[in-house]
Amino acid sequence: MIVSGNDAAVAIAKHIGKDDKTFVERMNKKASDIGMTNTHFVNCNGLPIYDLSDPKKPPKENISTARDIATLGKYMFDNYEKEVTAITDMSTYSYPERGFVKNNTNALLRMLPEVDGIKTGYTGNAGYCLSFSMKVNETDKNEKERRLIGVTLGANHKDKRLSASLSMLNYGKDNFNTKKVVEKNQLIGKKYIKGLEELEVSLKADNELYTIIGNEENLNCQVTFKEVSYPVKKGDVLGVIKYYTDDGEILGSANIVSENDVNHASFKTKIKMILLIR
Repeated sequence: MIVSGNDAAVAIAKHIGKDDKTFVERMNKKASDIGMTNTHFVNCNGLPIYDLSDPKKPPKENISTARDIATLGKYMFDNYEKEVTAITDMSTYSYPERGFVKNNTNALLRMLPEVDGIKTGYTGNAGYCLSFSMKVNETDKNEKERRLIGVTLGANHKDKRLSASLSMLNYGKDNFNTKKVVEKNQLIGKKYIKGLEELEVSLKADNELYTIIGNEENLNCQVTFKEVSYPVKKGDVLGVIKYYTDDGEILGSANIVSENDVNHASFKTKIKMILLIR
């Protein structure tokens, strides 16, 4: 993970999967499970597999896309952030007992302190590649710490791989920000069952919601309610509030729930409801 230890990848595959073929099958299943729809692995270490009996024959190779690799990065950070960054944020790895010292091949680590991963790669057909991540701290404009994940593929030189990655990080940091659009328990409005004032339901957001939005993008919202019928319990989901861009891209949503019980209508009110139904 630090210096492309391909022999170590095979050792891990055999330890977990008993043999590398079984492990690769698990890799492909996991890739499919987490939404890497254009990825197929042929081995555990990423190297091309040549036919030694016919060296001119094109090798078998792992296939993926920038989006799929970014999807994998997000999955890792969503589920194993501390375990991953404990390794990928290491600029230099040393094993004194073996006299082993190696620098991390991810040069971004030595340029930006906020960068904490992820991994370089290279094959003849893929070129110089890098999946990278960086935390963007909370500021007045960026209302919550966020993580940028990017992927560079196909560079013909290490320096071009580095400059392309830096450009993407700067673009993501400078052109997008995190914004809180809904507070937890924020009052959204009120509804009246059958239009009766005595059957008032206060509506609130069930959770806070942050969204990522571009500096030049407009934030739009749409509130959709279910038909509210008697009785209502506190916490019942009665609608949803969605946020989206001018292009219709959904940025996030939050459920709208009842803040109060409405389940003790008077006899007079119940009569009114019956008459309104008719």
